Amino acid sequence: MSRRDRILGGLAAFGLFLLSRPYQGVRHDGRLYVADALAKLDPGGVGRDLMFAHDGQFGFSLYTPILARLIGLLGLSDGTMAIVGLTLVL
Repeated sequence: MSRRDRILGGLAAFGLFLLSRPYQGVRHDGRLYVADALAKLDPGGVGRDLMFAHDGQFGFSLYTPILARLIGLLGLSDGTMAIVGLTLVL
């Protein structure tokens, strides 16, 4: 089997993997992470909410700062899609 065939096979397998996991939107705990990312982007608005002002668990995650940066760069919808794609690849 040539290198080209292995690469095409790997891409086909990755494509099937992506097709078998359709994006269903921000659900469950993901809502909390998106809200915390928005709070980090808007400390005078959403960030004043007690849940985010007295941050407990979110400070231990690298996910939220990365998500906040992506949302700041790409917007809410595209930022969440980018983080979903990144986590699927990783």
